[in-house]
Amino acid sequence: MRAALLAIGLLVAAGCASLPPWVDGPAESALARAHAHARRGDYQLAVRAYDDFLARYPDDPAAPRVVDTRDTLASILAFRGELERVRGEVARLREELTLRETDLGRREGDLQRVRRELALRQQDLTARQVEAERLRAETERLRTETEQLRSETDRLRVETERLRTDIERLKQVDLELERRRK
Repeated sequence: MRAALLAIGLLVAAGCASLPPWVDGPAESALARAHAHARRGDYQLAVRAYDDFLARYPDDPAAPRVVDTRDTLASILAFRGELERVRGEVARLREELTLRETDLGRREGDLQRVRRELALRQQDLTARQVEAERLRAETERLRTETEQLRSETDRLRVETERLRTDIERLKQVDLELERRRK
């Protein structure tokens, strides 16, 4: 972009420098003023002065070259305006990028914190799963033991009942023996 502006500026300067060093009429004087504005870099005044020259002296032999010079300067002004607009847009985008990078940094920090929390929760979940498995195994062992105790209790009930029956029979036998002794 700068190279294009420099090339255009050189063309304008070359166009302005090609005038003869002497000025001998109002047309040449108006053209010299326009060229002076262009050489100083005041392209807006130069374009107005060239427009004024072309309005006053449309049939002047220098008019075609003045049109080219005016168009070149108008293009430079348009490029400058576009350049300023683009610079403003770039500045705005840089600010937005800075904000987004800041937000990204904050979110990356949040992500790291969440990942650490997740790792802790996964460890806790694993520990709880191990504990749940241990409790399942303990529950199964207790079920088995409970069944064994029920079986033992049932066996002892049967044995107790048998012993009661035996005791009752022995009491009967003892009573019978005692009656016989009397």
